[in-house]
Amino acid sequence: DTDTDTDTDTDTDTDTDTDTDTDTDTDADADTTALSVIHLSPGGPDVDVFAAAAGSTDLPSDTLFAGASFGDATNFEDVPAISYDVYISGSGDPASDNVATVTGLALPADSNISAVAHGFFDDVNSTGNTFEVSTIVDDRSTPESGSFRINVFHGAADPAYEGVDVWNIDGVPAPLIPDFAYASEQFTVELDAGAYTLGFDTDDNGLFEAIFDLPSIEDGSIVNAIASNEVDGTPFILAQFANGDSARIDVATIQNTELSVIHLSPDAPTVDVFVNLAAAPAFEDAPFKGATGFASIPSGEYSVQISADGNTAEANAFEVESIALEPDLRHTVVAYGNLGDESFTVQPLIDDKSAPTTGNFRLRVFHAASADAFTVVDVYALGADGSSELIPDFGYGTTPVVTELAAGEYTVGLDIDDDGISDAVFDLPNINAGEVVNLIASNDTAGNPFLIAQLSDGTAVEIAPVTRTTDLSVIHLSPDAPTVDVFVNEADNPVFRGASFEDATAFGVIPATGYSVQISAEGGTSASPAHTVDNLDLEEGISYTAVAHGYLTDADRTGNAFAVQPLANDNTTPTGGTFRATIFHAAAHPDFAEVDVWDVTGTPTPLLPNVGYADAPVTTEFDAGAYDICLDVNNDSACDATFSLPNIASGNSVNLIAASDNSGNPFLFAQFADGTTAVINPNSAE
Repeated sequence: DTDTDTDTDTDTDTDTDTDTDTDTDTDADADTTALSVIHLSPGGPDVDVFAAAAGSTDLPSDTLFAGASFGDATNFEDVPAISYDVYISGSGDPASDNVATVTGLALPADSNISAVAHGFFDDVNSTGNTFEVSTIVDDRSTPESGSFRINVFHGAADPAYEGVDVWNIDGVPAPLIPDFAYASEQFTVELDAGAYTLGFDTDDNGLFEAIFDLPSIEDGSIVNAIASNEVDGTPFILAQFANGDSARIDVATIQNTELSVIHLSPDAPTVDVFVNLAAAPAFEDAPFKGATGFASIPSGEYSVQISADGNTAEANAFEVESIALEPDLRHTVVAYGNLGDESFTVQPLIDDKSAPTTGNFRLRVFHAASADAFTVVDVYALGADGSSELIPDFGYGTTPVVTELAAGEYTVGLDIDDDGISDAVFDLPNINAGEVVNLIASNDTAGNPFLIAQLSDGTAVEIAPVTRTTDLSVIHLSPDAPTVDVFVNEADNPVFRGASFEDATAFGVIPATGYSVQISAEGGTSASPAHTVDNLDLEEGISYTAVAHGYLTDADRTGNAFAVQPLANDNTTPTGGTFRATIFHAAAHPDFAEVDVWDVTGTPTPLLPNVGYADAPVTTEFDAGAYDICLDVNNDSACDATFSLPNIASGNSVNLIAASDNSGNPFLFAQFADGTTAVINPNSAE
């Protein structure tokens, strides 16, 4: 009907039209083409499309396609393969009232041609993307076996989509059409038959602002895929098949995930982090110890490139070829190790965001401290009531450990040599119930350790080690105990090894916290101790001496069983001209159950009456000098054992401990503030 009407409109063209009709009937492949019109002008009215031979002075009166609405694609119609002037009018209006005209639209023969109307009629968004018509041309050749051909056109006029990168995001994302500009030439490619998911990246950072699920496309198919958008900017794809069928593909519901990156590689410079080899970084200018906040991004599979600040993704120092970011999870990618020794790598920390048990927070611990000293550590929770081992034998770069703890403040210790003594101590911030925390151990280029605590909101806090220390010495004064090893916190290695009767260890500096103590025969383990002391609380700034006394086996004894007495050494300066003495009765033999202590240097003077075995230590000050001290064991004011103390200078502090050997012979054990010791036997007169 259209050809007949056109002939009627222009008498002078009747012969020409008749000849064209005759040629079309006898040689259609040479002189005709298949034309479809697609209305993708956002906000445009319903339209009628008129066409006349290019340069014709007479306007056509009959429509080529009538009543096309936004988003419509007409069926393919065979038309003469010539150049046309096209008139687009509001639906029901004549060609003379057209709202847009396209002149000289050339239609090549033997093709499927889609004339796509796109852009804004009134440029409502002031983008310059005004109404125009572009053509998608397919030569109808058969795609390679097992493939389909897709012709892609960018007709999304909204400024947000001025230029996009189009990705195939089935599996590891791969760029399909980089830098695809609005209204640029069609992009044609053949793909393996099947279903595909396309991602649109509008800002060159490898992250997708829109995702589209294409239907499964069969072997041999030819498809046009045209990107467009609604007036409000919402994008969609119109898929048109060779038979003229079309389908609108809306943006898929994007299942987002959260991603953060923490830079903990000591010798790496400030870095930019790219995904999918994008032109622009997803995270930029990340310094050592820097942590990005959590960014909400589409879930899926990504490649990750880490480059020195200012470099491109292609010039990366490290690449993760594939990392799966699951929906509705929280991912933290920790970059750690060293570039210099090629140990640099990354570790994803993944949390499902489920709530911890009521009153608790969830803690995920990762060991990223690459210094040799921290190859394997034991992690302790430290407190006044003792130390509990959270993570034994925690190796560098091993699987993160997840646990839950009651909300509150914690002190964490790292033991690097299996002796139960924390070599680095850290105070964690107060952590509220319900929080999910990543705690990551790291070190700087000098090997100094630190922790990074990352909270649920992405806030990251650097935690430096604290120096709350005390001094500890151990004295072995148990008459029947063998040579012993002393362990703390059930560690694998003793903190003091091979201590024999009458031995005193030097003062060692250890963190001020609570400890459990295990004493085992030399060569034994902390798992099978002969004696255990629980909750030994050592306060900061105080020097302690732990005195082991009493009998391991109490046969024919008085109940003076093995025990440990901590002496808190007051090392402040005594009153001028004096020395300070802490006196403790550790002589376990029954003959010394209770004694009176006298100063017999000159006129005998009682010092401490009725001192019972293992009574609380007594601290007092004496004038500087040498002293004779005697012990009265039967309350008759007569010396049963006298001991001559060395001359003790003003300002000194000394522990004086009464002890006895396995035969019941008494002696004094003197320990000075500098750790030197002396065994003082009774004077021979007695």
